[in-house]
Amino acid sequence: MITITGLNDDIYTAMLGNAQERVIDSIMTAASQGRTSITIASKGLTLGFLSQLQNEGVDNLVEQDGRYKLFWEF
Repeated sequence: MITITGLNDDIYTAMLGNAQERVIDSIMTAASQGRTSITIASKGLTLGFLSQLQNEGVDNLVEQDGRYKLFWEF
C-alpha cells in the first residue's frame, strides 16, 4: 500500500507556487508594456509574498472589492 501522508500540504504548496508565478508573470507582462501597476485577485497574494514584493519595489493597496493594486516606479 502506498502512503500519501502530507499530500494535502504538497498540493497546497504546488498551487500556491503556481498562483505566485502567475502574479509575477502579470507584473512582468505589465512592465514590458510600459505599465506601472496592475489590479489582481489571487490566492497567491499572501502576507509573506506581498512583503517580498515590497522588498523588490512593488507596493500594494487593497481595493474595496478585495483585489490588490500592485504598483512600482519606473
